[in-house]
Amino acid sequence: MLETYYKNKIKYKEFIVMIKFGNFYEMFDKDAVIASNILNYKLSKISDTVKCGFPISSLGKVLNLLKDKQINYVVIENNNVTNEQNFENKIYNSFDFDINNIKYNFLRINKITKYLNDNAYNDISNLLEGIEELINERR
Repeated sequence: MLETYYKNKIKYKEFIVMIKFGNFYEMFDKDAVIASNILNYKLSKISDTVKCGFPISSLGKVLNLLKDKQINYVVIENNNVTNEQNFENKIYNSFDFDINNIKYNFLRINKITKYLNDNAYNDISNLLEGIEELINERR
């Protein structure tokens, strides 16, 4: 799936690329971040890649929202383009997200979650001190 995304992203640099995978459409990296912000969908992470998805039943709603905001998009199903919209105004570029910073924040959240799981039965003050140390690692 990621191979299909990256192959299409080369051709559709200024588009949000949505790929049908089973009963969902998936977007990755910068496209996922943009979609998450516009559509209020949750971001998740697989390996070193950020992703965002929605059920196939929501495709019409998603495409209407992207059209309303005049954001270029392309829909890929079975390695074929099934829907494409190009507004030629390159609004995609106005969403300048730092994907590396987002990935770093996911790593921080994962570290804190692991710490909480590993120390769930510790004294609450020690638990809070440990969390504060993890948070302060960035500073």
